[in-house]
Amino acid sequence: MLSPLRRRYGSKIDLQRPPGDVADVDAFYTFPSVDVLAAADEAELRGLGLGYRADYVLQTARALQSRSDGWLEGLRRSEDPEEVR
Repeated sequence: MLSPLRRRYGSKIDLQRPPGDVADVDAFYTFPSVDVLAAADEAELRGLGLGYRADYVLQTARALQSRSDGWLEGLRRSEDPEEVR
């Protein structure tokens, strides 16, 4: 489910493989940013395998997008369990 999401909305990371390497992976993809996910199409997310989760992904991305910069990272430093909920 996440591989198609990363491939469609993430950024490609090309691999520098040594000569003779026979791995079947040529690239990895980053996880998409909040802004990219917030702008995604729900039907396309469903088609990528997210199913009923597509709406939750969009709602969460849009909620995070509406918060101030650093809000999400600030939760990591919070000692208030009510704030983290």
